[in-house]
Amino acid sequence: MAARELPVRVHLVGPSSELRDLLDEHLENEELPIVIHHASERIGMEEKAAHAYRTKKDSSMRVGLKLVREGKAKGFVTAGNTGAAMATAKGVLGALPGVDRPALATPMPSASGNACVLLDVGANVDCKPHNLEQFAVMGEMYARSVLKIQHPRVGLLSIGEEETKGNDLTREAFPLLKALPIKFIGNVEGRDIFSGLADVIVCDGFTGNVALKISEGLVDVMEGLLSEELSSTMTMRVGSLLTRRRTRYLRAPEG
Repeated sequence: MAARELPVRVHLVGPSSELRDLLDEHLENEELPIVIHHASERIGMEEKAAHAYRTKKDSSMRVGLKLVREGKAKGFVTAGNTGAAMATAKGVLGALPGVDRPALATPMPSASGNACVLLDVGANVDCKPHNLEQFAVMGEMYARSVLKIQHPRVGLLSIGEEETKGNDLTREAFPLLKALPIKFIGNVEGRDIFSGLADVIVCDGFTGNVALKISEGLVDVMEGLLSEELSSTMTMRVGSLLTRRRTRYLRAPEG
């Protein structure tokens, strides 16, 4: 689909014989810019990230990321083991100067109409204050470069707006974020992920992952309740179809 609709060359990485068979199923005698790169190993969802990176030298993740490092590809996409993808990316590509740990970021829908970048959402369960400082810089750069927000407002997720609120991590991180050359608006609370108050919200991976999973669960509950209520009459069925299109935004916000 990407090769048909977008001006891109697609590199598929994995067991070449399997990939060729799959392509034959979906191609209709088309000449598309698709290149296959053989990789003899794959990383399972249950495997430990660091161990998989060290032992599987010819995994599809490692081969794909080498293509990026060598300039043969501009980006790498995977639906596989997230931890292994991050560990392999850091090992193959390295980190930006001044960045100790990568963070997982996700755009969340907000009342402002723009997405709110939440990070970290699971890569680093235990963080130090300087990690949150780095996440703030990376999140602010993402909001400017990808979401095209000119002056992103950056907040620190805590249990109260006051600077003294929170745990040791948030209290120690607060002055670090305050000293950064970014538009830091101070502490924000969980409700502000969706309120539009901030464009970037920073937290440790444990807190961020809990917030993300609660949001996903809430969408499932809302869809179920709306489906039951709106499907009771013909008029409401039409409304149900229209509403369902909008709830998809909650699952995958644009940007």
